[in-house]
Amino acid sequence: MGSSIRPTTFGPVALAVIPMRYIYRERAIKYLENKGRRGRISYASQGLMGVQAAVASGLGISLLPRSALLPGHMELDQQDGFEIQPDTELALVKGKDKLTPELQTFVDYLVEVVKV
Repeated sequence: MGSSIRPTTFGPVALAVIPMRYIYRERAIKYLENKGRRGRISYASQGLMGVQAAVASGLGISLLPRSALLPGHMELDQQDGFEIQPDTELALVKGKDKLTPELQTFVDYLVEVVKV
């Protein structure tokens, strides 16, 4: 996603991301590498709201789920020099033991929140 008020430029790609070991950050960097494009981290935030604000203000673009798209954002496509990215899959893997009530509550919450 990018800013709907500030156009994306075609130089080194400025990225707004959450710091290390975040799936969307890693996918964005890998995408740029596979396309032979240069990128740089222009903004890093500990949370999603910081990244969303950075994108809306034009500090950088980001790879985030469509559910994180806000007013002031736009989905980037081929006209902007990017391809629509495949959906991300979330999997919960359970062992043989029965889930604790607390873990079951967490699973139920995730299922409800992620439901699209």
